[in-house]
Amino acid sequence: MRIESAAQAPDFSREVHCLLGLPIDTVDLAVAERRIRSAAASRSPCFLSTPNVNWLIACQSDAAFRDSVINSDLSVADGMPLVWPASGSPAPPCSTRFVAGPENGCRSTFSAARTA
Repeated sequence: MRIESAAQAPDFSREVHCLLGLPIDTVDLAVAERRIRSAAASRSPCFLSTPNVNWLIACQSDAAFRDSVINSDLSVADGMPLVWPASGSPAPPCSTRFVAGPENGCRSTFSAARTA
């Protein structure tokens, strides 16, 4: 995580949606995996969060937890209930622009660790 102090602003230069105050990156699996591989190759930290509905609820009352998600380098939704509103779709979208957290975490993290 790139946080030097609590006053440092999070980096939202990437394509990200805000859902009840939490960032959800608009990435597909290939982009998410590239970001993780790039961080591993450069030996840079990449703080990955996989918010789900429970996290949204917990972040409403736990400021430290909320700040950790906000300051993530990559935040990918864990579950379609987060993807639907973030994509602006009232029904399940056929979008490849979002990647499920567990899918990304398992595939990318272990793959990046093997190649670093």
